[in-house]
Amino acid sequence: MPTVKNIWKMPYQQQDADNFEHCLKGFIAEKTDPRNLQMGVLQPKLITNPRHPVNQPGALAHPSGRFESPHWTRLRTTIQDLRALYADGKSDKAFGTNLWLLELGRYVAFTCGGQLCPGPAKQFRGALAKLGLAQTGLEREDHYKGDVKQLKDVFRITLVGNTNAIYRAMALKITQTCTPENGMSIAKNVTRVPTGDPYGYSDTNIVAILPNKRFGEIQLNNRAILYGKMSAESFCRNILQIPSAGGVLPAEYQKFADDYGLMGGRGHLFYEVGERGGHTAADIARARRLSTEYYAALRSPPESTEARNRLNEEVEAFYNQFHT
Repeated sequence: MPTVKNIWKMPYQQQDADNFEHCLKGFIAEKTDPRNLQMGVLQPKLITNPRHPVNQPGALAHPSGRFESPHWTRLRTTIQDLRALYADGKSDKAFGTNLWLLELGRYVAFTCGGQLCPGPAKQFRGALAKLGLAQTGLEREDHYKGDVKQLKDVFRITLVGNTNAIYRAMALKITQTCTPENGMSIAKNVTRVPTGDPYGYSDTNIVAILPNKRFGEIQLNNRAILYGKMSAESFCRNILQIPSAGGVLPAEYQKFADDYGLMGGRGHLFYEVGERGGHTAADIARARRLSTEYYAALRSPPESTEARNRLNEEVEAFYNQFHT
């Protein structure tokens, strides 16, 4: 049985996509047998799935029977719900959240010609922090108010298109696949466009409600934009899947710099200067202007070599000034 650590590397063929579609068309959430996941491919045979032990009556009862304040009762309930959430998503569980999300991502990437990049599950501590329960600050509550059902980004993947057309096609494919007929739906679908962002950034964030009724977050983007945003090491490791040993960038990464006429990984610094405080209004305005021009040039590189060189010089001067 493959796990989430290697399932996304398995070869994907048309028969896998056909099988996934067939499974979804006949999917009934209450009648899914987790044993029917074979070699990472969802099988169409459906039988009753026994309830998870953590959902049994009395699972939240305090073993000592003593009285607890509502504060501690809420904390205990929240942690129990979190345990159930992670239990449903663990890597070796067939039809778990992670496997459902990876199967959906593999299917969309295959049918649209994109790339799947699995993301690590949010750590338990990070989930507690988002619920306002990190460390000892039990009195702190954020807008989730300790409600685990509101956590949408514990399990996540990234889908990458090497063109804008593929990026848009994958976003459309997800909405066409995550329908009630397939036992799924969309809880969130937000696209950030360059003209609506002060830094000219763009991406799409979709949260799918998977057939097991858990959330799966899907981040989508154009590869060129991720080249501009991510550090060289992170881009090589996560997108190109080639480690940059000893700080030496591989030839595959250098090819991007040659094609675009711009060094990658500069986008995040523009945001840091503009949003983290401690900079003048002129520096903030400069960061936003250069960021917008930088991402625009990555989407569609200027034909003029002079224009590309001018922008690259400005970007590198900014980077050398503020990068520490």
